Amino acid sequence: MTKNEKKFELLITKISMNNNYEYLHTNLIVHKTGIRELKNLIDGALEDFEEGNIDDTNFIMKAYNANRDAYNLWLHALSLYFVGTKKPTNADIRNVMSRYIQDGLEGKEPLSDDMEKYVRLSFHDYITGEAKTLDKAFKLKGTKKGYDHNDPSTLPNVNTYIWVRDMTELIIDEGKTMKQAYEKIQEDNVEEVSSAKGVKMVEPDKNSLVDNFNLYKWFALNDYLFEKLTSFDSSLSEEQVDRIAHNYWKIRLPSELKQDLWVKLGDNVVRQSQIKGMSASAEVIRGKGFK
Repeated sequence: MTKNEKKFELLITKISMNNNYEYLHTNLIVHKTGIRELKNLIDGALEDFEEGNIDDTNFIMKAYNANRDAYNLWLHALSLYFVGTKKPTNADIRNVMSRYIQDGLEGKEPLSDDMEKYVRLSFHDYITGEAKTLDKAFKLKGTKKGYDHNDPSTLPNVNTYIWVRDMTELIIDEGKTMKQAYEKIQEDNVEEVSSAKGVKMVEPDKNSLVDNFNLYKWFALNDYLFEKLTSFDSSLSEEQVDRIAHNYWKIRLPSELKQDLWVKLGDNVVRQSQIKGMSASAEVIRGKGFK
C-alpha cells in the first residue's frame, strides 16, 4: 500500500463509522477531524486515475468503485459544505458547478438551497465588485489543498488542538468549569511534552485557549467519543452525560455508545468490530442484499 492508501484506510475507518448518537446534531457528522484530508485523498485518487497514474487496483479506487453512488453523494455533500462555509479546493468547486449544470439541464426542481446560494452569492460578489474576477468570486484562486483554520487537522501548530482536547476532557471527566480547565492547562503544559509529536509545550495564552476551545469544541467532542467507542469502556457516566448536555454542546448523549463500521470492497462487505488493544475480528458477508 502507498502512503495515501494507508492514510485513506485509517481515515475512512474513523469517519465512516456509524454510531448511535450522530443523529443528535449535525456537527457530530460534519466535524470529524480529518474529513478534509479524506476528501482530498479521494479527489486526488480520482484525478490520478483519470490521468492514468493509478489503476483500479488502488485501494482508494477499489472502495470508490464498489459503491460509486454513495461516494458521489457524499463527495457532493461535502463539496457543498466546503464551498458554503469553509475554504474549498478546486475539486470542491468543480464538483458543485458540474452538479449545478447537470441538474439544471435535467430540469431538476428545486435545486438544493446550498447550491443556489453558492452560485448566487458568487455572481453577486462579481457584479458588485467585491470580487474583481470570476475566479475570485467562485473562490478558484488560492484553494490548493483547502487549508482551513476551522479544521484542526490542517493546523501547523499541533499544540493548539491538544490544549482543546485536554480542556474537553477536564470539563467532561472532572466537571471543571472553563476557567478551571484553562488554568489547569496553563499550569500543566509548561513542562509537558506532546507524546504524539515530541514537541515541548509552552504556556498557552488564556484568551487564545478560550477562542480555540469555542472554535474546535465539536472536533474535540467527536474525538473524545471516538476514543470511547474504540476503548474497552464505551460508556458514559450520568455525570459525563449531564456535563455534555449542560455545558458547551447542549446535547444529551446515550450512556452506552455503540458503533457499526462497514466498508464495502469489491463484491464483499467487510464488517469489523474495532476494539482498542485487540485484533479486529471481521466477518465477510456477500454484498448483495446488504443494507
